[in-house]
Amino acid sequence: MNEDKNPIERIIQETAEETRPNAIFAAELEEKLRRMHVPRRTTQLPFRNFLPIVTGAIALGALTFFTIWLFANLSPKGMPGSGEELPAATTPAPEAEPNPAPEIQREGGYDFRGGKLFLSQPLPELPQAANVYTLSADPPATLEQAQALAAQFGLQGDIYTTAFPGAPSGYIVTDGKRILTVYTVNYFNYAPDVKQLYRGGAVPDGDMEAVIAEFLSGNGFDFPYVISETSSPGMYEVYETAPDGLPIRFGSPSMRVTIGADGEVAGLDASLKNYDPNPVGGYGVISAQEALDALLDETGNGPSFIEMGYSTGYEPPLQWFREYPDNQTVTISGSLASYDSATPGGSSLYLLDGVPLAGNTSGLEALDDFAFIQATGQFVVEGDIRRFVVKSFNAEVAPAFISGALRSEGGAIILTNDMDGMEYVLPDAPADLPLNTDPGASYLGVNGVIVDGVMDWTSIQFYADASNMGGGGGGGGAGFRKLNLSGEPIPFPTPIPTDEQYTPAELASFLKYPVQAGDTLESVAEKFGVSVEDLMRANFMTEPSVISPGWTLIIPGVPGPTRLENTRGVVQINLFLEPGGSQRAEYWFTAEADQSFYALEGDNLEALQELVNRPIAVTGDIRIGERGETFLVMESFEPLYPGLQFQIMKGRQEQAQINGEPVIFFASEGTTYVQLMPTGGAPDQNYYQTDEGEILLEALAVPDETYAGYPAIRVFSFAPAIDPVSGKPFELPITADKLEPIPDPTGGGPYEQPDLVIESVELAYYIPDTTMQYSSPSEAIAPEMYLQPIWLFHGRYANGFEVNFAVQALQREFLSPEYDQVFTGG
Repeated sequence: MNEDKNPIERIIQETAEETRPNAIFAAELEEKLRRMHVPRRTTQLPFRNFLPIVTGAIALGALTFFTIWLFANLSPKGMPGSGEELPAATTPAPEAEPNPAPEIQREGGYDFRGGKLFLSQPLPELPQAANVYTLSADPPATLEQAQALAAQFGLQGDIYTTAFPGAPSGYIVTDGKRILTVYTVNYFNYAPDVKQLYRGGAVPDGDMEAVIAEFLSGNGFDFPYVISETSSPGMYEVYETAPDGLPIRFGSPSMRVTIGADGEVAGLDASLKNYDPNPVGGYGVISAQEALDALLDETGNGPSFIEMGYSTGYEPPLQWFREYPDNQTVTISGSLASYDSATPGGSSLYLLDGVPLAGNTSGLEALDDFAFIQATGQFVVEGDIRRFVVKSFNAEVAPAFISGALRSEGGAIILTNDMDGMEYVLPDAPADLPLNTDPGASYLGVNGVIVDGVMDWTSIQFYADASNMGGGGGGGGAGFRKLNLSGEPIPFPTPIPTDEQYTPAELASFLKYPVQAGDTLESVAEKFGVSVEDLMRANFMTEPSVISPGWTLIIPGVPGPTRLENTRGVVQINLFLEPGGSQRAEYWFTAEADQSFYALEGDNLEALQELVNRPIAVTGDIRIGERGETFLVMESFEPLYPGLQFQIMKGRQEQAQINGEPVIFFASEGTTYVQLMPTGGAPDQNYYQTDEGEILLEALAVPDETYAGYPAIRVFSFAPAIDPVSGKPFELPITADKLEPIPDPTGGGPYEQPDLVIESVELAYYIPDTTMQYSSPSEAIAPEMYLQPIWLFHGRYANGFEVNFAVQALQREFLSPEYDQVFTGG
């Protein structure tokens, strides 16, 4: 499990992992955090890195929701490659809940990544062709368009502006309860009750698809669509269908709908698809069997595909939210969102965790976006609008998040922090809170503010099974090739025959060469006396490409080392908590010179726990497994710098180049360093963009370590010097030298690739996430971007992990050898 996260990623993941927030707040905070940091790029195996939690209820589990794809048998007919439009289909009804996947006969199957792949049903034989549509840019919304959309929802209220990257402004329309945020013509969010949306989705009984269909119809959305339920509680996704009847499945959904505890729609996040409904033409597609062959082909010679995986099957948490009486003086806390009036001279809108504020709001305009505050005043109700009338507020307070256990003592409920053992009284505790739970087996998290030993809580979450809390996902695949609709096929490189491919064991036994500045495929091939073609084949390249420092190339036919003698490197350790309470450790060694990594075997490995992430020298024999795994049977090790300690450094970053290679400089206390990866040897490319300028690094300064003549530091985690939420100095702890057990994802023992069952296969359409054009200027919608057909495979691994494979479906004559940039969203 890769826990190599910076603090902002930790904020999002830890503090409210499955809480669905206000859509406006989620979108704006996500964009703010995205602009402030670039995720870590790493090539080595993961190491444990627990980072601090700096916010409470504003931490958003809803920033990453992955789609569940369901089977639909929608098969348009057409002549392959005719270039003629395929016939339109009638509007389909909302998709019905599929039957459970049948029991699979575990015989035969296909070899797949060290395990087996099974099909739950026969592959579809049709269609043979599909349309291609031209994708259009999504223009920013005007004030008049925002007002018109509000009228479509029957919403009359005041209008405010909100920042939106790449656009002059977005707009908010609210009557104090209902709220609509409009960013572009097709990208908007709506909530019937903004406060309830902060509390996430529920799992009500009944036909939720009928509820969603009635809501959409009642608000004027009459486009054809299908509905899919997701793994997140109360969350559904709506997918438009193209004029020919195929669903637009891959990319971002057209709408995400949140169902509240009352069984009604609590929120709508819309990203409607903007494309010309008149197709460029109809084109031949590969068969479902050819698409499956592409997934099974490890040579990369077949059709291109994108892979998205996500963890599902978890039980939603129990949740409690602090309730306050009306017309009584109380103190509440939360994150402040403020919006300027779109009317000159109008008053600003202030929301505290979705609650509109009135009264003494003077001074709130000077606070940063999403500042955490305490406010004292009273809740008042006028009609169906509930506001908080502020008497006073305190911005000099920090949010707190504590995970631990609760117990009853002397009539009070006591919260014990499982990190440091500190204890806090929990006032107004609900009677049904779980007591005396085991923090190792379960998970209980409390958000709020700590005042004089009291945890003044706002929300509580509890998972009875800490190993079943859901999780994120990842992606893979080469991506899609650009389309070639010119009518003249473009020659592709000659595929490498399967019988000429190297086995995993052969590849593992070859020399690994770290690319140096100025290297090319030709120069590396000449240096080692191999052909460029063999070099490409060993490194799964189907066409020549530019290589860069930081890459490691496999040199075919040149034996790699069979033994390490006092080789410098770093040991990394994963400590797993077994179901029975015992612990299991995995030890990995990464060589500093070429970044090769080895699973460690041998005696006395436990002694390495004192040296985790610090430089050592090891000696031992190299062993290659039949699947290409590389083991090091360690005979001895030696710490290279006894007493070397990690440190927190404060300074400023600068992006630069050395001999044409990108590096990050870090200037601290009069010295400029080059940032290196935690394993040393190669530059670390993490650059934290912050308006304040200064950041904090958790770093290791290895004596006399340099890079290109500059002193170097190894970077393990980073954070802004000033907390972007509270505005206070950030305290970044040292964690790289600590080991914290995590639930064992394999259930104990070495990892084995689980079998995969493909539950559905359908021809659908892929469309890029057009909202990404506003996240980065480099991701603007290009004129040649299209809505194109894909074969969509949805499956489930034996460990419950779900996966989608989107295989580019157009026949090769309609593709270019050049790969396209793909934005999937989510």
